[in-house]
Amino acid sequence: MLSRELAQPGELTQSLCSPWQNDFIGCGCYYWAASRPDYVNVEFDEADGSRGHNWLQRDRTPATPKFYTLRQADLLQHADIIAGWEDKLSFVLKGSDDHDRDGD
Repeated sequence: MLSRELAQPGELTQSLCSPWQNDFIGCGCYYWAASRPDYVNVEFDEADGSRGHNWLQRDRTPATPKFYTLRQADLLQHADIIAGWEDKLSFVLKGSDDHDRDGD
């Protein structure tokens, strides 16, 4: 038990991160605990190369050119997924999330 004089409710945890959102962005698929893909909508070419999207890429649609970016300005940030992850992160089915976000 803590005395209310020592700490007000919420004061001890106010600077802690939101754990899943923090790890979700920080831990890519090369980290053992990652539970999300990094590289989606992959297309292979004749030269044994590939192109696709970073799953955390902002404003990605089926029409967005396929290139993998690590540029922070192009990627979702912690605040983005804390305030609306359900509108920004879609399910990946058979390696692709280039499907209708309404379930079609």
